[in-house]
Amino acid sequence: MKSKDSRLVADLLKDRHSVRKFDPTFNLDEDDLELIIKAARFSPSSFGILNSRIIVIKNKTFRQSLLPYFYYQTALVDCSVYLLFVVDHGDYILSESIFKARKYILDPETLTKHEIDLSNIISSWDERLTWGEGFNPTQWSIAQTYINMTASMIQAEQLHIDTTPHEGFNQVQLTKFLQEQGYLHPHEVVGIGLALGKVNPEQTHANNQEKIRKSLADYVLVID
Repeated sequence: MKSKDSRLVADLLKDRHSVRKFDPTFNLDEDDLELIIKAARFSPSSFGILNSRIIVIKNKTFRQSLLPYFYYQTALVDCSVYLLFVVDHGDYILSESIFKARKYILDPETLTKHEIDLSNIISSWDERLTWGEGFNPTQWSIAQTYINMTASMIQAEQLHIDTTPHEGFNQVQLTKFLQEQGYLHPHEVVGIGLALGKVNPEQTHANNQEKIRKSLADYVLVID
């Protein structure tokens, strides 16, 4: 495992760049991978529902079989390890996920507090699911994967591991394929993907350029 650098989180995000071409010969250190996964696992979980998990795909032959669903983006195969962040469907969350989460958070000494927390979750979801048009619980669930993925990207950058997030894939077909292969449960859907590795030496221009973002004045409105 490489020693972590001392950059602040803001600088880690400012310095990272998405990779278009990965070095296919690079092998990600297992200790680094564990830290990257740990960052995602301990990232915030809305309502404490714990509705997401990660599929770690190391096998490049298997990744080759996924190329059609990713519109033949070569980063999927050339990276060292590929992470798929998957989540529960919205309807499954209210019927099952929150009760599974209860097993993780339940502490007999604070049973009353946890029972109250659980009832608040159920009440909140009942209210949100009655909003009707404009609220899609499955899309809300998928949105949580961006929190997990961002945590992983920050940790990867601190370890000097390059990353590329992917949302450009056929979600319906990829989910169906992984379910047929037994890697995804029927109540789950793929949210987003993250390629991990090292940039190909041929790609140098993007990583040397200043990251373009809105000016601070355009980005921030302060209400004193």
